[in-house]
Amino acid sequence: MNDSIERKKKAALTLSIALCMTVAMFAIASTAVLGQDEYPWDTEDWELFGMAIATALLICILVPIIIAILVAIWMYKDAEKRGKSGALWVIILILLTLFLSVLGLIIAIIIWLVVRPPYPPPQPMMQPGYPQPPQYPPQQPPQYPPQQPPQQPPQQI
Repeated sequence: MNDSIERKKKAALTLSIALCMTVAMFAIASTAVLGQDEYPWDTEDWELFGMAIATALLICILVPIIIAILVAIWMYKDAEKRGKSGALWVIILILLTLFLSVLGLIIAIIIWLVVRPPYPPPQPMMQPGYPQPPQYPPQQPPQYPPQQPPQQPPQQI
């Protein structure tokens, strides 16, 4: 089950990297085409140059947003798994990222890695599918019969 989830995550990451590289390649190619013209700074080419700049800016904005979303998802799941409030940590991440940009994202990750509690090891008797441990009655001290005074042999007169 975890193996298929890991494969899906890797596939999504590969797809997003391929998409970003394709967009970057088109931006670079359009800029290179502008450089081959006889009049590279003619007014008819400003639209292409503007498109290349807009594409580069879009990449510079979208990539950090995608990274921040992925980090927020990871931080939420990790906090919930460790018994902490995932929503609170995502809010902290968002606020630091809004005020400090990428530096805030890095600071939030470092803070979480420092203060997060250790993950408890799984307890096999508490997992689903295992029988509950037997419930023994509380220990009581053993009951002995009451002691009688020793009998003396009858005296002979």
